[in-house]
Amino acid sequence: APSERAFLKDFESGSATDAEAAAEIGRSFRDAGYLMDPHTACAVSTWRKLGGVDRERPCVVLSTASPFKFPASVCRAIGLGAEGDEVATARALAAAAGLALPASLEALPGLALRHRDIVGIEGLETTLRALVGLSPRTRP
Repeated sequence: APSERAFLKDFESGSATDAEAAAEIGRSFRDAGYLMDPHTACAVSTWRKLGGVDRERPCVVLSTASPFKFPASVCRAIGLGAEGDEVATARALAAAAGLALPASLEALPGLALRHRDIVGIEGLETTLRALVGLSPRTRP
C-alpha cells in the first residue's frame, strides 16, 4: 500500500565498483588514518556519488566488517603488496596501520584445519543434505 511505503522517500541507494571502493579505502587511510573495509568503502563511495557532505539530509554509514577480513584487497587499496598467505598479509596490514591484529586472526595458523572438501555447484545439494542428515533427494 502507498502509505506503507511513504517512508521510502527518505532513502536513496546506489552502488560502487571495486575500483571506487578501493579508492575510498585509500582516501580514508591517507586522509584520516582510518582503515576501512571494502563493504564500508562501497557505502561511503556511494554516499559521495549521491552528494556527500553537501546534502541536506544526514547519512548514517555503519561499518560492520573488519578490514582484516579482506587483507589482500585492503593492502592493495592502501598501496601495500599482498604477498604471502592471508594471515601474513593481515599482519602486514596491521603493522602499516599501527594496529594490533585481532587475537582471533593471530591464532589461526595454530588451529587445526577442519574443513577440506571443495564442492562444485553440481554436488552442493547432495553434500548439504548429507551434512544435515537428510537422505539424498530422489528425482522423478
